[in-house]
Amino acid sequence: MTVTECAVTAINPVTSVQGGSPYSYTIADPQLEIPYDYVQVPACGYAMTITPTETPASPAISHDAANKKFIIFSTDVSHAATGISVSALITLTGDSFTLTETFTVDIDIVDPCLSTTLGTFAAFSISVSELGVTSSTTLPQVLDSTSSLNGGDGMTLCGPRVYTIMPNAWPASVQLTQPTG
Repeated sequence: MTVTECAVTAINPVTSVQGGSPYSYTIADPQLEIPYDYVQVPACGYAMTITPTETPASPAISHDAANKKFIIFSTDVSHAATGISVSALITLTGDSFTLTETFTVDIDIVDPCLSTTLGTFAAFSISVSELGVTSSTTLPQVLDSTSSLNGGDGMTLCGPRVYTIMPNAWPASVQLTQPTG
């Protein structure tokens, strides 16, 4: 009796990740999943190894090899980047052959704070003392639409505000600076 090795001749895509490329993900949105799948021809049942690489690397992208998908998720605006290229090298090795296939997807991770709008929806009190005299006032607190829409407190996602109290003006004149994200 002769046993012949099942020799895979091709690795074919079942799910085309190229159809949606480039993908776009906005920070703080629900996670974006990019599924993929490949089959062996003929179906020999060998285990395939998936080796992902990202250029440039992004902490917002993870690879779920068990479920064959890339997951993009972040609530940190410092993870925003454009032109991220994610490649996956698929390797299949038998006794007498090795096949490889590569696919690449392009992903843009968008910083929503670059297009946020500012509003004054809250207030905070400030006291100033000079030469033993104390005076207090209530100032508007700047909230941004992006942080508010994403279930936050109106400030957290897009970062801190800068308040500058101008001298020789009372009640205080306040300069509000939009977050830079």
